[in-house]
Parts: sequence; C-alpha cells; structure tokens
Amino acid sequence: MEWPEQLSPSVTVAKLRLPRQDISGPENLEKMDALSFTPWRVTAEHAPLVDIMRARKAVTVVTRA
Repeated sequence: MEWPEQLSPSVTVAKLRLPRQDISGPENLEKMDALSFTPWRVTAEHAPLVDIMRARKAVTVVTRA
C-alpha cells in the first residue's frame, strides 16, 4: 500500500557527522585484513568440510603469497 506523503511528510530527526579518517597506515591495513571475511576464520565447529572449500583455501593461499 502506498502511503501519501501529505499525511506524513518527511521530518529530519537527526544528522550524522562522521569525521574523515586516514586508514592508509600499515597498522590499519593489518587490522582490515584481520577483519576481512573468509570462511576459514571461524571456530572448529563451523569450519568448511567440503572438498571444494579445501581447494579454494589452497588457491587463496597461493594467490596471496
């Protein structure tokens, strides 16, 4: 159902101001790498079991070297 804007026009309730951050330093790159998604950074209970995932890990390790 489309809601007519005349019945409830937009109202600004807040403004966010986020300062610019310099993330180019080597310590930040290490932090970003540690936070990047990978199916291998999980607990043992959630580790991938399928052979295709093991092959994917081997390819990832070779391409990062």
